Amino acid sequence: MKILSISYLCAVCFLLAFLTDRLPLITLANKISRLAKNSLGTIRSSTDSDEEKQKIILGNSLAIFVGSVKISAIVLLVLAIGYLLLLTANIFQFPLLNYAETKTGILVSIISFFLYFLLKKLYVRSRL
Repeated sequence: MKILSISYLCAVCFLLAFLTDRLPLITLANKISRLAKNSLGTIRSSTDSDEEKQKIILGNSLAIFVGSVKISAIVLLVLAIGYLLLLTANIFQFPLLNYAETKTGILVSIISFFLYFLLKKLYVRSRL
């Protein structure tokens, strides 16, 4: 029973790592950072009028807001999928959610995340 719990928890974490890796979180964060830097450059600019600065900053702030909402939605989606996968273990009569909160469960989760990214790195190196 314990081996089955560990295996299922490892598979869930591996799947979540794959899902997180495929989603555009880093791209969105870079876009938000670029827009914030662009806004600071606009504020410091002495060539643009105040009306132009206001329009540029409002556009940038809207784009930053939209990017932040997208990141929040992606994170909530990943958390919801992970929670649902952990809850499906209750159907098979072993409380995986309780096991995932123990020290061993957290350690298995961390190891499976690192294992995914290590295998990905090795796969990319072997293809080059």
